[in-house]
Amino acid sequence: MRRDAEAANAEVIVTTEKDWAKLQALPGARAGSLPVWRVDMSIQFLGEGEEQRLWDQVWDTVSRHRG
Repeated sequence: MRRDAEAANAEVIVTTEKDWAKLQALPGARAGSLPVWRVDMSIQFLGEGEEQRLWDQVWDTVSRHRG
């Protein structure tokens, strides 16, 4: 990934916080290489009932894929 980023003349690698934690532990995540920035995100539901709708969809999908 770093080689591809450097070949594209990137100045930084931007990732989610979850993947940032994994990338920091990899060889090559040291001084002198491209910095890895993490994006902290949050979800905001604008419509009434939208959060429950999301959870209903998640649980429906999980239920259908259980062994």
